[in-house]
Amino acid sequence: MQRRPATTEILVIDAYRQSRGAGLDEWSACEAALAEFRNRHPEASVEYANGFIARALATLPPRAPEWPSPRPRHRSKVP
Repeated sequence: MQRRPATTEILVIDAYRQSRGAGLDEWSACEAALAEFRNRHPEASVEYANGFIARALATLPPRAPEWPSPRPRHRSKVP
């Protein structure tokens, strides 16, 4: 079986996910995604690169919140 080369979108998303998984903040993870994009397309304009990354990351499912939401209070039943 022949492996297909990874698309730029997949590489950008993987760089972002690996950075977030390593504990980097959102900004740093986006910088890692931009660096990965630049490796494949060094001639691309800044506007195109940012738009490409924004569209690629928009395909990701929503993240769980970093802090758990407070538990709802239960009302006590008074007879």
